Amino acid sequence: MKYFSTLFILGLSLLAFSQEQIKVADLQIKEKGVKKIHYGFQKGDQIIFNLKEIKNKKIHSVVIRQFPDKEIFRKLDVKQIRNQRISIDEKCVVEFEFKSKKKRKYNIQIQRIPKSEKYKDFNTGVDWVDIPTTKHIVQKTDTSVLEIKNTLERVHSLSHLKKKGNRTIVPFQIPESSFYPNSFHPQSSKEIISWAFSIATEGEGTKWYQKAETKAISKTGIGLAIEAGIITSGYGALALLALEGISTFSDPPKGENIKWTLETDQHVLIDQGNSILSSSRYTSDYINGDFMLTLKNDNLINGINVKVRVLAIQLQKTYQSIPLNEQEKGEWKKKYKGLSKIPVNSGQIFP
Repeated sequence: MKYFSTLFILGLSLLAFSQEQIKVADLQIKEKGVKKIHYGFQKGDQIIFNLKEIKNKKIHSVVIRQFPDKEIFRKLDVKQIRNQRISIDEKCVVEFEFKSKKKRKYNIQIQRIPKSEKYKDFNTGVDWVDIPTTKHIVQKTDTSVLEIKNTLERVHSLSHLKKKGNRTIVPFQIPESSFYPNSFHPQSSKEIISWAFSIATEGEGTKWYQKAETKAISKTGIGLAIEAGIITSGYGALALLALEGISTFSDPPKGENIKWTLETDQHVLIDQGNSILSSSRYTSDYINGDFMLTLKNDNLINGINVKVRVLAIQLQKTYQSIPLNEQEKGEWKKKYKGLSKIPVNSGQIFP
């Protein structure tokens, strides 16, 4: 009962956080014509937008867009907007545009609900950078393996009396793409193109994993040029799976199975299984973010040790700048409607 009470309290805490509204802006605007303001938002944010014209007069239009031109909200002849919710599907700058044919005085409030506590302190400021006069072509690409997780986890039996019971949760994070100094003027970038994980129970699962390692090394003789260096560097079967999608993890025998589920940090189920050895690869859906691997032991008496490995494949690119031709300069100016500077998320550089 105590275990379920703890889960219930934790659930209430997560629910309370998920509804927490963080102030972005609380402004009073007195303007005629066009007024634009810009703020940065993180992927998964929910915007809550409120507007009230003080004298109950109409504002010609209110338009909200992901900069520069992805419109996500529009309303005409506005006196008031109450608790308008807008979901953000990528890290971006959001532009709020207000048009009034006559001078209007109105209050606006902008709040955000982040998708997880990790992004609670996200910087919603923006930096203004010059419109590019050069374009950036990839000069060099390096492929590398990031070891995200490599741990031995203890999963207790059903009869274990401590709070964790027969479950062990293994959190991990796959990093997002980043550009230095920013995505408009990149000198270099880092991008995760795929990742994979494996779990193996101690004993039979470990033996089967070693067999997969041996098979992976033999694969280097079939022309996997870049991969060969990575595979023989000690990452083996899991690196081959993450990089090429080639699995040497054949169906293992029965033994002390471990049940597992893979979820996002928002408890969206991605995958699940039940075996002494399991593995999986991800390339597009769920390529970045925070994840939880939950291990469950249905043995009544005996605990199980489980080896958890997570690898990500990263491309690191360096760029060369070359001048834009006149046609390309014109296209940039048209896209950004004559602006000399454009807004980007504040601090959009490598962590």
